Amino acid sequence: MLDSIEIGQFFRPAVRYFREQRESLRIIPRLIVRRRRIEAYLIGNLCRKLHLGASDKTLPGWLNCDIQPTSPNTIFMDAAKPFPLPSQSFDFVFCEHFIEHISLDAAAVCFREVFRCLKAKGVFRVATPDLRRYINLFSDPLTPEQKRFLNQFASIYSLDRVNPCIALNHLVYNWGHRFLYTPKELTDALKRAGFEDVYEMPVGESSYDAICGIEQHGKFYGEEMNRFETMVFEARK
Repeated sequence: MLDSIEIGQFFRPAVRYFREQRESLRIIPRLIVRRRRIEAYLIGNLCRKLHLGASDKTLPGWLNCDIQPTSPNTIFMDAAKPFPLPSQSFDFVFCEHFIEHISLDAAAVCFREVFRCLKAKGVFRVATPDLRRYINLFSDPLTPEQKRFLNQFASIYSLDRVNPCIALNHLVYNWGHRFLYTPKELTDALKRAGFEDVYEMPVGESSYDAICGIEQHGKFYGEEMNRFETMVFEARK
């Protein structure tokens, strides 16, 4: 109708603008609640722990955050943008199967913000799929551990058949993955963010009680599969 009288071209930008503003206004209450929750957490906790990309796997005693909170115990925060948190305010930061869901550039922002928000000697613990483990599936012959992983992989995802190529493509193209890391690539990315002391740890293990046994991906994947697929690094400020 508007196009028929040649005014549609003028109204469409205005409609688009008001729709964008409406979406922005919807976020304001969440931002107000977030600020209050952050302030309360920082005041109420001597040992401060930040959980990025918490999804539905919230941790008690942590400030859990996610870009799409699914729990009242989680605040809204986009970890690929500057954090609404004071510098040198946290003792520990943790993320599990999160960084592979954002781009390499976004992860660089995230890592720099983690470094900024950590206190001196604070620790960032990162758990993410190890791309190297999937590439090694193409070795011949497969080890018993690799064969078990592929068989369990087929069972979990109800696949009629599975081989290294199918498993690798699942990893790369499913679940919204954006960038997958090898141990060296992750270590280098953390060091570029400012961390100097970066080291690999077994799943579920740490010399710090606060971040020992906090991985939860095994509840979905099974502990054996999770330990095969997942690498864990700690980076100390």
